[in-house]
Amino acid sequence: MSQSTQGATLTLSGGGSFEVKNIPRIPRPIPVLDSTATSTTGQRKKKPGKLEDPQSITITIFNDGTEPTKGESQTLTLTAATPEGMATGETWVGSGFVVDVQSPEFNAESEALETKEIVFQFDGETPIVHTEPAAS
Repeated sequence: MSQSTQGATLTLSGGGSFEVKNIPRIPRPIPVLDSTATSTTGQRKKKPGKLEDPQSITITIFNDGTEPTKGESQTLTLTAATPEGMATGETWVGSGFVVDVQSPEFNAESEALETKEIVFQFDGETPIVHTEPAAS
């Protein structure tokens, strides 16, 4: 069963709560390490790293006239809408900083709804925590 994210919010501990239009995937890949030795022949060798590498994400919000502060260490909390029959919605929490606030291009399909894009870089100081919706 799919869940609706209509009503999702973004909260930043440095100030600001925003209505979210788009929540992207939150990537945390492990690196691929080159383990090729000088004696290796035929092809390079690779092995998995052990540490997740938190990436930046771009979140589209509806423009309410405010902007988060760039470069300030803070906690990001993304909260999805509460699905029917559940007590809470899904959440993602992690520390990092806002890298940029962008106004996307305007087009006829937006019907004059103003949005902004916030680029947030997770810093790895605290792990990104994902919590599934809780049953009521």
